[in-house]
Amino acid sequence: MGSIGSQGVRLFSNHCFHYVFIYMTFLRAQDHVGGRTGTGAKMITVAMNGKKLFEWEGKVAEVANIDQEVAKIAKAAEAPPENLWQSAVMYISEKGGRFSTGNEAAEMLILTWGVLTMPTRHPDHPGVYGDYLEAWDFDFDIRLDPAAKRINVDIRGGFNSGTPN
Repeated sequence: MGSIGSQGVRLFSNHCFHYVFIYMTFLRAQDHVGGRTGTGAKMITVAMNGKKLFEWEGKVAEVANIDQEVAKIAKAAEAPPENLWQSAVMYISEKGGRFSTGNEAAEMLILTWGVLTMPTRHPDHPGVYGDYLEAWDFDFDIRLDPAAKRINVDIRGGFNSGTPN
């Protein structure tokens, strides 16, 4: 697979992390991540600092379900979905790439939402990565840089891999 590149996201202030993530621990996420098979489904792989966390196989229509579930969690936590994603990245990174709350489904859901809603920044493929699940598989490697207060995501596969999968 060819490398698409790397994207960075500025972190919000650290004081939000603890509240949002503790609250998320008690929420139940519906099964929208992991282990789906079916015609037309595409795969994403999510890694943290080079260590594979999980794979998600799904269809573009399922991205709407992920959006809705993350919006519910965000509303209950009184925080934007982006803050949930950043919290999940921070805490999983601090745990050496292990899920940190005991509610792995919620963490996978939020990480999946985060990478699928990232803008492609590709001139021939505008929109977000979730828009292109029907055509390409993607590998996302999330890296936290606490000193720079940034999340960097290396993306492989997809547009630069030649032909659609």
